[in-house]
Amino acid sequence: MTPTLLEVYRQLLKTANLTVTADNMISGTILAETEPVLVEGKRLVLPTPEFQAMDKSEIVLFHPLSEMITRGKSPVLEKFRSLLIYRFNEVASGHIVKLLRIAVEKENHKHLTPDQSEFLSLVKHADQSTRDLASKVLDAMEVGQTARQIVTLFLKKTGLVAGKSHKRVGVVSFPLYEELKKPEHDIWGIKCRVKDKETLAALLEFIFPRIGEAQAYDRGTDSDIAPNLHALMQASLGIIQALNDITEKFESQISTPEVPASVHLIDADWQETFMNLGMMQAQIWRVPPQAGNEGVPWDEPEPAASTTQAPQPADHAPRPVAASAPGVHVPPARVSLDEVMARGASAAQSQAQPQPQPQPPQSDLRYTDRGLDFSSVIRSNPALASVEPFAPVQPPPPPQTSEWAQRATLALNRQSVYPGNYPSNYPGTYPAAWPGNPTGPGPYGGAPGTRRGLI
Repeated sequence: MTPTLLEVYRQLLKTANLTVTADNMISGTILAETEPVLVEGKRLVLPTPEFQAMDKSEIVLFHPLSEMITRGKSPVLEKFRSLLIYRFNEVASGHIVKLLRIAVEKENHKHLTPDQSEFLSLVKHADQSTRDLASKVLDAMEVGQTARQIVTLFLKKTGLVAGKSHKRVGVVSFPLYEELKKPEHDIWGIKCRVKDKETLAALLEFIFPRIGEAQAYDRGTDSDIAPNLHALMQASLGIIQALNDITEKFESQISTPEVPASVHLIDADWQETFMNLGMMQAQIWRVPPQAGNEGVPWDEPEPAASTTQAPQPADHAPRPVAASAPGVHVPPARVSLDEVMARGASAAQSQAQPQPQPQPPQSDLRYTDRGLDFSSVIRSNPALASVEPFAPVQPPPPPQTSEWAQRATLALNRQSVYPGNYPSNYPGTYPAAWPGNPTGPGPYGGAPGTRRGLI
């Protein structure tokens, strides 16, 4: 049975550990505190009929499946991506802390199952100093700094994955692991022993079994429906599977009376739907495109095609990629949709103006001692008499959208949506209570570079 659009959106939000209130507003849990999710200072909400009919000056609708396929990431998608990355790093950090605790508490090794004992040989040099170092390294991770994360994920327009060219690519990288493989005796400036770097690297290899393989967790897509969102979620699956495997394997050690291990499992109930997004097309069209979801023009330089090939798990993109001739894929020159529309309008106007028809030389043209007699030219080609030599050029028609949507989208495109950059005092006012939620909490204005500044 095909799920509803709102059901799919609830599943996506749950993957990022976000919740939906009874009045369909979206909140997130950061450091055990629930906060409203904001996009450029506006409350993020589900696209219910009630919110579609409301004034959008204080809300942004979560409708990423409506993105324009010719454009890049939207502010809403960027906010969602940042919250996904936070969730992945939060769970991965917890696994590192818990596994090191298990490794150091040797008196409890007898209680481990054979599957659980597998990693002990990889971290046999771990001690209390290793645990202390890990805590310092994890504390040095800052939201919004890609170079200081356990795992991160970004989107690329076109690229190769396992030798195949795709319209969009979700690229997964492991900055901490890359730092651990460097020869220096420090981690992000934190002095350490060689054996500590080796232990932490081995631990990450245990959590992410294919971390040492190039492009092993990258995914590409050729979906004609929300390709940026589709690439993001497909690339997330490999991360989710690896983290969930650790949670399930060490469930008895991770669980506490207050917090069961199931809290650390990352849901991916949307997976089957994303194998065939075409079945959602009619529902997607029923909700008009919303400001902040369309996507902004691609402005980064076109990345060079990578020739690195690596084994890749099956990709569930809706449409397979047709086999192509060997060689480097050179994408066509980018032309924005607005430019195409402007060209079309200009061409239509130029065709509307009467144009003089080229005429072969006529024998009845008269020449005087001053040169060609212009009256004879008019007689030879009467159409020239009606031509306006300096017809005014009309500007292209304005986009067919509301004035509010144009202003709102421009405002959303100007301000960064990456986590940690949300200002504590953003321009404008923020209502103490949202419509329909008079007792709801206000937004948190976290300091840049802190986990509290994420939502």
